[in-house]
Amino acid sequence: MHLPSANANMQVSPSSAGALRSSAVSPMKSRPVAHYTTTLAAVALLHAGVIAWLVYARADTVPTVTVESRPIMAELLAPPAPVAVQSAPAPTPAPKPKPKSVMMPRPNPKPVVKHPAPAPTPPMPVRDTPSQSVPTPSAPPAAPAPTPVPVAEPASPAPGPRSVVAQGAPKGVAKLDCQIVRPDYPALSRRREETGTVVVNLVVGLEGKVERATIKKSSGYDRLDEAARNAALASTCRPYIENGQPIRVTADQPYVFNLDD
Repeated sequence: MHLPSANANMQVSPSSAGALRSSAVSPMKSRPVAHYTTTLAAVALLHAGVIAWLVYARADTVPTVTVESRPIMAELLAPPAPVAVQSAPAPTPAPKPKPKSVMMPRPNPKPVVKHPAPAPTPPMPVRDTPSQSVPTPSAPPAAPAPTPVPVAEPASPAPGPRSVVAQGAPKGVAKLDCQIVRPDYPALSRRREETGTVVVNLVVGLEGKVERATIKKSSGYDRLDEAARNAALASTCRPYIENGQPIRVTADQPYVFNLDD
């Protein structure tokens, strides 16, 4: 529709012109939209039909392939056996050189001198004589044993004064010149508060050594008595001199055990 020519020949009022413009434009807008919708629907139907035909035709033409499964036989192979490692042969030792044999000269054999064998002596003739028993001489009588002569033993020398004093009983004295050892207080006796006095009898020899120690008076406790006796034996004294000669003497030695000591 060509509207410019009509507008040029006619003079229309503004209100009527607007009404005419609106009435002319609305049919023009509705027609293209309907035509486009119809065309689009037709195209869509056409495509759908083509796609359906292609699917149906392809389904008829493609043959069905049947796949047959065949069993597969598998065999397990054992691993190869390890190859034995051959050790290198041991080297053969070189043969030892044989010692050369030295030929020793053989000594010349001495000639053997053969002596002529002596002529055998003819046997002497034996005369038959009657056997006579020869009497066996008897053994001579044994001589009587000599009577032993008694030998007088030498007289022993008379003992001197020192030996007489040494062999006699010790002389009792009131006092000795001794270094008396102090006895050890037994620990068990101290814990048990054992106290007392022990009197020990001493026997002093010619050289001042304590030969014997005996308990003369006990304290009432064996441990204290033994400690006093051991102290007496460990003491040393000077020899007791009488008339210029040492003699064996005896004396008493007291030992006091007190917890305050």
